[in-house]
Amino acid sequence: MLAVSTTWNHGRHAALCPAVRELAALGYEAVELRARGAAPDREEAGRLCRDLRIRCRSVHAPLTAGPWTDGDPSRDLASLDEARRARAVASVLGTLPAAAEARAEVIVLHLGEVEVERARERQEAWLAAVTAGDPLPGDREAARAERAALRDRHLAAAARSLFELTRAEPEVTFALENRLHFHEIPDLEEVELLLEDAAGKRVAYWHDTGHAHLLGRVGGPDPAAWLARHGPRCAGLHLHDVVGGVDHLPPGGGEVEWAAVREGISSRMLRVLEVHARHSAEELAAGASFARGL
Repeated sequence: MLAVSTTWNHGRHAALCPAVRELAALGYEAVELRARGAAPDREEAGRLCRDLRIRCRSVHAPLTAGPWTDGDPSRDLASLDEARRARAVASVLGTLPAAAEARAEVIVLHLGEVEVERARERQEAWLAAVTAGDPLPGDREAARAERAALRDRHLAAAARSLFELTRAEPEVTFALENRLHFHEIPDLEEVELLLEDAAGKRVAYWHDTGHAHLLGRVGGPDPAAWLARHGPRCAGLHLHDVVGGVDHLPPGGGEVEWAAVREGISSRMLRVLEVHARHSAEELAAGASFARGL
């Protein structure tokens, strides 16, 4: 069963219920609830999924509004500022009633970041260089060294946040998504460290095809390495394609090596189409057709 993330249409409706209704009207049988911004109707959307008999097996946290600098409070789950970290945990916990209403099995998490100075700006410069066919800029290794020097305290904070979440809701699986930027948690090794730390709890890996591809282009792990290493503990995938430096394209026709993704997929993994709002319903349908072929 292929789900479609409300990433595609939540912004157009500014609410989750009409986004779910639109996807149901287009014939999709499953959704992942996600809102980039306020979602005051999140619990109603969970009930609506059941009323429309459209499956919602995963919810992308958070579904809460707040005074966040970039719309995603979960970036603070690894913060060394205890007030910010606690607020981020609360934002994820605020997602749980909607997940319960929808009978979702998995909460997809962005688990925070190591606070490397100008990290996003630096990575965008690396990506622009390689997209133009130029060599990877020389500050890449220095940036990785900065991250390594700062990592342990942030990783400990992320693990503490994960412990608090699993203690508050032991019956839901929290899935840790691989991220787009080098400073974000978890990297390839950190997935294993966090899963081992949470042994006995419902914690899994979540694979994002576009993130793996773009991070690999700027000196990160080979995109196939994520599923090769963590596939047995992978709860699901966000499926989208990449062209140049642009991701969240409908799958098929881009640069993602789908044959390698296919090798890493198992039937128990949830599959979610995560496509940007700039794409039409027809483009979304073409991407869904391609993704079903995986």
